Amino acid sequence: MSGLFYRYRRSIVLFCLVALLVVTFPLRAVSTSTEDLLLNLNQAQKLIDQGNFNLASTMLESLEGKLSKQAYPYYQAITANLFLRQGLYNRAIKIYSDLYQQDFGKQTNNYLPLLDNYVQATLGRAKIYSFLASEDLERRDEFLKIVNSDQTVATELATEAVQLSASNSLRDQIRASLNLGKISGNLVDLSTLTGQIESLSTSRDKAEFLLELAKLSPNSYPIIKKAVDVALETQDPLSLSWTWKALGEYYEQKGLYEKALEASYRVIWASEEVQDWLGSIQGQWLSARVYEKLDQSAQANVAYRNAVNTVKTLRADLAGSPVGQNLFFDTIDPLLRDFLSFLLSQPVVSQEALSETIEIIRLNQLAELDNFFGDICQIEFDSPITQKAEDVLIYTLLLPENSYEIMKFSDSSYQLIELGIKGDDLKQIVSEWRKNLTDAFYGNYRPGSKNLYEILIKPIKIELELRNIEHIVFVQDSLLRNIPMSGLFNKDSQQYLIENYLISYSLDLGGSLLTTQPKNALIVGSSEPTSTFPNALPGVLQETKLIQELIGGTRLINKSFTPKALENNLAQQNYEILHLASHSRFSGLSEEVKIQTGTEVLNLFEFDNLLNQRKALIKHLSLSACETASGSRYATLGVAGIGLRAGISSVLGSLWLADDKNSVEFFRSFYQSWLENNSVAKALQQAQKEQIEKNINPTNWANYILIS
Repeated sequence: MSGLFYRYRRSIVLFCLVALLVVTFPLRAVSTSTEDLLLNLNQAQKLIDQGNFNLASTMLESLEGKLSKQAYPYYQAITANLFLRQGLYNRAIKIYSDLYQQDFGKQTNNYLPLLDNYVQATLGRAKIYSFLASEDLERRDEFLKIVNSDQTVATELATEAVQLSASNSLRDQIRASLNLGKISGNLVDLSTLTGQIESLSTSRDKAEFLLELAKLSPNSYPIIKKAVDVALETQDPLSLSWTWKALGEYYEQKGLYEKALEASYRVIWASEEVQDWLGSIQGQWLSARVYEKLDQSAQANVAYRNAVNTVKTLRADLAGSPVGQNLFFDTIDPLLRDFLSFLLSQPVVSQEALSETIEIIRLNQLAELDNFFGDICQIEFDSPITQKAEDVLIYTLLLPENSYEIMKFSDSSYQLIELGIKGDDLKQIVSEWRKNLTDAFYGNYRPGSKNLYEILIKPIKIELELRNIEHIVFVQDSLLRNIPMSGLFNKDSQQYLIENYLISYSLDLGGSLLTTQPKNALIVGSSEPTSTFPNALPGVLQETKLIQELIGGTRLINKSFTPKALENNLAQQNYEILHLASHSRFSGLSEEVKIQTGTEVLNLFEFDNLLNQRKALIKHLSLSACETASGSRYATLGVAGIGLRAGISSVLGSLWLADDKNSVEFFRSFYQSWLENNSVAKALQQAQKEQIEKNINPTNWANYILIS
């Protein structure tokens, strides 16, 4: 395969990920005094168009500081184009907004491309936040406010673009009108727009424009059919894939399943001709859904498996490239959940089917990490947890029609438990319990603790006892990641779950729990208030001192705890344990993650990069004062993902910030027990049991969770 074709193939995949065509800024209308630099900028734009984002980013970085005042806006514009193609909408919008305020390109041919790309960025972000609003009930109003603001800005920009395009090419006029139509079909004259598109010569653009027009029309079928005819005339594989997909989905909605099935295979054939993996996935997924509706389970199973295998191929192909969130939200997550629903709804669910279900769950966990971090996580997928006879893995799954638990035992046998509650109903119970549990003064947590025990633990209690299970490893789905299973309460025995079992959490993508004594520790902390975290943590001074006295190691506090000091210590010493006693906040959005040092706040990627500078693998990370967003299923992924990406075996984190003074005693007990038992899992259990014996509210101990 030639290098040129390879770049072309990657551009196909990455183009489809964001489903947009970035309009290139013409660079010719600038004085020749900066000709060489502009040639480099033009090359960077071509690399973006080809999907070579890493190379384009490297080239843009090499130009920084060398640009004249005249050339710098073009550098900014192309950088924003890169962010837009990567799905990094906030960064793109920031630059486009600045250029728009500066009237960039009004004297050349660049203003209309600026408006078009600015519209795409705002609509892209609005779509992401609209999805987040549907999931995170606590922040719904906040997210919807952003959505409404973006749609307002996009409407104003698109309206301006339509007016400006009147003196430009017909394609520019069509593109501007379609952008406006995406916001509201009432804002464009569909009859005029239809005539403009039909007057174009046969091309990929014409097929794409027709598909966009079909989304605006109340009678979409003839427009989609015409788009298919255009694609057939061009014989362009991408056009054929896109148009047959649209036609197949139309047939599916109308119940014309045989026609939908034929269309799905045409999508697959066209996509595979140019190795457009995303198109292949969508065609395979469409055929799987149709076979399922035709009650042809065997064929549906094959189609779903083909789609899953192609997801793995796509991930491998995108390794090293940033990915936008639309890939996960629009395709991978709904596809995998459809397959899981299909597997678990069969009359008889075999052991083989349960094994396959676990593999799909693991793949979806990995895809969620990709989505959260914005790139393909380089984690060995084929490395499940090693189990002892006394261990059980419990996978939870929240689906629209039912919720499930799957128990995996050390002999690789499985047991499926139907919980008899819809996924959304269980999410509501979980959200309410966490809300009450975190309110130490007014929250009545006990009813929720008992209710969730009855739902999640009682159906498996007998099996746990029969198999003499000592350690439960939860591989949680959705909002179940955000609650402490240790705090579930058995009303019959009057005991919390942690009193009877070791409890830990996992994504089942690697990692292990240490069974050696803690040693070689780097203990860092910040006790002082900052603008980002205004609440002081005075207990940090005593907490870090006690830990150092117990297990030894290096201690960096406040002003001595700088990012550079942390980096240097990790790079120069073989630390096995990193204990971070400072504020950190993990949100469902990676860009909102904050980790406080003694001198400044780090974002997720700065901290992630810093951990990867270490001389030797860190075996355990403690985040003693971190908080995770309660309403997002992705927040805890940040805590787990940091450990996995840095090769850290286990992470001890807190779901919410507990009483500062109580944390001192908790971590004294935790490290003391770890020294005595040579087990980090037993250490956590012992520390929490001591809190229970002292009748301390679970608000101040259940928040700590152990992730491997």
